[in-house]
Amino acid sequence: MRRRSTGIAAIILLTAFAIGCGQTYRPIATPITEPGGDPNNLLHAVVVNDNGANRGSSSNIDTTGDTNTGNALAGVGPVSAGFVSGSRTYVTNATDNTVTRYLPFSPGSGPVTIPMPAGCNPDFVVSRSNGTAYVACPGSNQVAVLNVALDSIVTAVTVGANPKTLNETLNGNRVYVLNNGSGTVSVIATVDNVVTTTIAVGGAPTWSDLNQDGTLLFVANASGYVSIIDTNTDALAGPAVAPVNTIAVGANPTFVTFDATKRRLYVVNEGAGTISVIDAVSTSPTFMTVIKTITVGTDPHSATALHNGNKVYVSNCGSNTVSVIDATSLAVTTTISTGTCPIWLASPTDSSRVIVGVKGTPGGTNFADPPSILSISTQTDAILVTLKPPQRDSLCNPATAVNNYCPLQVPQYVTMAP
Repeated sequence: MRRRSTGIAAIILLTAFAIGCGQTYRPIATPITEPGGDPNNLLHAVVVNDNGANRGSSSNIDTTGDTNTGNALAGVGPVSAGFVSGSRTYVTNATDNTVTRYLPFSPGSGPVTIPMPAGCNPDFVVSRSNGTAYVACPGSNQVAVLNVALDSIVTAVTVGANPKTLNETLNGNRVYVLNNGSGTVSVIATVDNVVTTTIAVGGAPTWSDLNQDGTLLFVANASGYVSIIDTNTDALAGPAVAPVNTIAVGANPTFVTFDATKRRLYVVNEGAGTISVIDAVSTSPTFMTVIKTITVGTDPHSATALHNGNKVYVSNCGSNTVSVIDATSLAVTTTISTGTCPIWLASPTDSSRVIVGVKGTPGGTNFADPPSILSISTQTDAILVTLKPPQRDSLCNPATAVNNYCPLQVPQYVTMAP
């Protein structure tokens, strides 16, 4: 009993001492926001929004709650976004020649502006490592190498004419640069940032994607075909047909996406209003051939294949719709009305949603058709939520504005955290 009394007395004495010194004990928990061990569990989309001659933005969409968790201020003329290990978001700003970096979980916590090399006009950014990101510079025919720790460019690698998009191997040891102006693909070794090979693909390469194990790179070409690069040899693979080992698809293919579950490549033929489906199963008798051409809407821009392999969604800017393709029958089963020009879309790894950026009519007179960000349920193929991009003028007050409408920024690009 005496020991208990002594212990209680000691506690009382310490408490009195703290109070007497003007110190009040308050337990404080300071959360440190960091990505989890599996970035795929983030289920986090980024929508890049243009704001004309003013600074644009990046909207951060939580696909599990169908909410906009915050908007980050970007530069002028934002084009696309990329990530470094899911923990940092990078937005390329073509007009003011910068890249904006911010934390996706804290979009309002002071984004960092990173100047690009003179004349770069950044178009695309990619990274699979914690330390380095690569930025396509179509204005200077280079790829800028960005040191993540320093938030600065450490070197610029000269490639072909008008490099537009990039793709990095799964192990991060090479970057493939699509040179739209010279009809080539430059291969950069990331260990020393030197171009090791230049692969002629002809025409004007527009977009690329890797297969499930990263051994094949599929390159869409605006001239109406797809080239296949063997990443083990950095040489062309596929059918030996004109112009150079190509698979003929529809008119003006501008986007490709690989379905790792079904092992198919979906090619968006913007000029034809179709999707070409290429068999990418190496043991299949139809390997590297078009097994189906699917008519979708007018002026399709992008597509996303659900990770579960069930469906493919296509944004049709010209017909103001999203086409839903059943991945088993390879037929359009549903057409979803979206508003004017759904420009880009993406889906999370749980295959529950499709996030669509819709350009709408940005002017104040057609306030009934504003730019928007849609969340579509993949179970019902119905629009669950319509979210707003930021206002063009943050000081605009809807209560006093014409038609009680403040014009909104315009979605340009949508991507998912890796």
